[in-house]
Amino acid sequence: MDVTSRSLTLFFITLASLCHAENNFLLTLPKAIYARSKTEFCLTAYNDIEVTIDFISLRNVQDTPVQIEDSYSRGEQKCTNFQAPPQGEYRLEVTTQSTEPGAVSELHNSTKVTVHGSKLITFIQTDKPMYKPGQKVMFRVFTLMRNLKPRTENIKSIYVLDTNDVRVKQFLDVEQKGIGSFEFQLIEEAKLGRWKIEVYLDDEDEVRQRATVQEFEVKEYVLPRFEVLITAPNNILTTDKNIKGKVCAQYTYGKPVTGFVHIELKTSTNLYRYSPSDSQEQVKQISGCYEFSFDIPVEKHYSLYSYKLNVTVTEKGTGVVVNNVFDGPKITYEPLTIEIEDFTKGFFKPGLPYYGKVTVKKIDGSPAEGEKIIVSTQNEFLYAGEFITDSNGTFLFSLCEGLTNNRSSVQISAEALGYNSSRYITRSFKTIQQWYSPSRSYVQIPPAEVQLKCSSKVSLTVPFTTKENSLVQLYYQVIARGNLVKSGHIIHSGESTYDDTAQSQSKCLRQLSEEERNETLGSINYYRPSRGYYQGSHDDTFLKDVVTSDFQADKVSFFVLDLDVLPVMSPQFNVLVYHILPDGEVVADGRDFRVEPCFENQVEMTFSKTTVAPGEKVDVFIGAQPASICGLGVVDKSINLLGGNHQVTPEMVFKKIEEFNLVPPPGADEYFNNKDYQYCMKNVKSTSEGQDHEDYFWILSSPFVDALQAFEASGFTVVTDLKLETRPCSRRPQVFYDFMVPASMSSAELVPRSNTLLVSSNSKAIRAHFPETWLWDLHLVGDSGAVTLHETAPDTITSWLGNVLCVHPETGFGASPVTSLRTFQPFFLSLQLPYAAVRGEKLPIMLTVYNYLEKCLHIQMALDMERNFAVDKNEFLKEPVCICGGKSHTVKIYVTPKGLGYLPIIAKAEIIPGLCSNAIDVDTQYIGLSDAVKRQMFVK
Repeated sequence: MDVTSRSLTLFFITLASLCHAENNFLLTLPKAIYARSKTEFCLTAYNDIEVTIDFISLRNVQDTPVQIEDSYSRGEQKCTNFQAPPQGEYRLEVTTQSTEPGAVSELHNSTKVTVHGSKLITFIQTDKPMYKPGQKVMFRVFTLMRNLKPRTENIKSIYVLDTNDVRVKQFLDVEQKGIGSFEFQLIEEAKLGRWKIEVYLDDEDEVRQRATVQEFEVKEYVLPRFEVLITAPNNILTTDKNIKGKVCAQYTYGKPVTGFVHIELKTSTNLYRYSPSDSQEQVKQISGCYEFSFDIPVEKHYSLYSYKLNVTVTEKGTGVVVNNVFDGPKITYEPLTIEIEDFTKGFFKPGLPYYGKVTVKKIDGSPAEGEKIIVSTQNEFLYAGEFITDSNGTFLFSLCEGLTNNRSSVQISAEALGYNSSRYITRSFKTIQQWYSPSRSYVQIPPAEVQLKCSSKVSLTVPFTTKENSLVQLYYQVIARGNLVKSGHIIHSGESTYDDTAQSQSKCLRQLSEEERNETLGSINYYRPSRGYYQGSHDDTFLKDVVTSDFQADKVSFFVLDLDVLPVMSPQFNVLVYHILPDGEVVADGRDFRVEPCFENQVEMTFSKTTVAPGEKVDVFIGAQPASICGLGVVDKSINLLGGNHQVTPEMVFKKIEEFNLVPPPGADEYFNNKDYQYCMKNVKSTSEGQDHEDYFWILSSPFVDALQAFEASGFTVVTDLKLETRPCSRRPQVFYDFMVPASMSSAELVPRSNTLLVSSNSKAIRAHFPETWLWDLHLVGDSGAVTLHETAPDTITSWLGNVLCVHPETGFGASPVTSLRTFQPFFLSLQLPYAAVRGEKLPIMLTVYNYLEKCLHIQMALDMERNFAVDKNEFLKEPVCICGGKSHTVKIYVTPKGLGYLPIIAKAEIIPGLCSNAIDVDTQYIGLSDAVKRQMFVK
């Protein structure tokens, strides 16, 4: 008999041993069930059975909207699609009937499930986050299902509401093919403030008033021409004597700003809600960036003080002011941040090594290389090891022994050596919990070393404990976005021995002798629990004797699980692996894997150039799945500086996708604690000893986890008549704390060398096209999978930001990253106007000429107002000015408007022959080059 035949024979003998009072099945179903959507469950049978699955409404037990009947053969795993019932609470009842003679006719198992409302993601994207009265508002609406395919049904209604929630525009029963595009005109007297766009997809949305809402602002504004960036530490130590940082001011086209910077460091105390504050100030000249430093008074070296930086930059010549605020830095006692991670999500499995990773960062968040760290664990024995961090500030360690069934939990500490413990906190703690199995049978899915890439393959070497030469049939399921993506099984003979490569890359903690123990305990600042603090499981009283199984694993074997990483598995998927022992015990493990954001519909957008001159031709390339509908949007960077970001980015979409994942986040223990309590209450009722005491005085729980944890943490609901929950329960007296004890204490150059953007001709058209939104169109991608748009760059000297969003009926949604194009020329004129003026009012306008050429220029400026304005003292425009490389010159002129409405103003600057004072070298090759700007002033 060959190995395969022998293995199969052993396997069916194992299955036969499972035939006892139960019918032996295990059903898994994604927790994320959405009303009337396609859903899938998997059922594994360990006998020949007929199965009936009912969803019984908890509101009306006569209502059974879903009933599924099927038959299963012994050892078979079958996954079945069905349409989920309407939204509500249900009892999922599984009725099994054995087809074997003399078997129990019917057995019932059930659990409670929640069917959520139809989960759709609706996006409303406006072309800008902010509008002026009288401007046109353009926006798009698209809705995605959880598989990222677009909803193409008509949209019931779209309403635009003003600041008083009055509907000013509506779109009803809108037909769309994946992306709907809309626009409406604001009147000149539009109310200022926050407006809303409400979208109701269907009648149910309107009845339930379940709208998707997007706000935008109507405001009178002038676009900022530069931004202010603050670089400062987020944290400082109590021993630091100063706060250092840097302020940079940069135009939207990337050049540095010259002017004055005012920096205020405000200090306040956290003792009172309204506490007095003091401040220090600096006023300095700035040309691009300025590095600052503030001294900290000795009496304020404590964490009860907080700081805030207020920064104002005033542009030289124009007086234009831009502000920014930095909340911080905060005062900390931690010179290092030490984080303890592990490969088993906070659990250890006796018989398998425990692997941990320590990451050490400096106060600024950078890796702390070369730090000496001692890692230790103190139970019955002390295990410790000294490590030095690598260039990434990390190292691996392992507990290769000492993790036995005798401990329900183990505390691991990591502390940096060489720091004054009375002044600094340089330690971290992590408590790991035992994963219980009465047979010491475990599966341990390894983590991925790096974030996985789409369309790649991942090969997982999965160790598991078993008996020598025993046959194991392991089942696996992969779930992503609440959907079952893949399932299968692997038959393994258990003959292979696991070669632990991870252990060779890490260092085992060593058990210390009594002498070493005393020496180490003296050097390590152990965190001692205070009075009233529950230290461990030694105070627990188990409700029943802890029993072990006749089947005891005595070997570590392994199998290899190969998976294709599909786009539908981004940004995260979970893998569940389980198998069943001869006595019916379920052995399982689950792990989540992060995947880089990717879409099945791969979308890209690029410009043919990175920098162009105003008015120059430029191509925009869009790539997507053929037959995709794509929405392109490109706006002036200045509007984002003023009003925030409005683009729909891949990161934003994936954040929404994660709402489909109903796996509780790390630290969300309330759900598990509730299940644990219910489980242990059953143990109380079945134990006579448990009835001798009032439940009120006892805390009922288990200090362990078991196979149920794998299913719950992987996002599955499980129904089975097998031994899924095996963890012992305990009780301990209620403890009232004297006080709270801290938890785990984890804690540009001005002048370019070349000027390729100069216009080739001395004659130059007047720059008059200054849109805030440049491109906003829908495009259909043809059979080639690409569209090339031939566009003309606007006349604004700035950077343009945008991306493209596409939908396809089969491959679904895709989005390109935000990309940019700079419109720039090294010699240009800027005309600064107020938002609006009143007829007859005298007000200033400013002309600024910027010279980013290498040499000085002799320039004549002129102003043409077409008799719409009275100009006050215009004589200085008659004299030419000399502007050297990397410099600018501003002229302020006072005018009085005579008319009403939008009145044109034309300004011109021309390079003319002439000499500059002090024998300054003047560049003559650009004589005749000019720049002209036409803008309009709104006069009321």
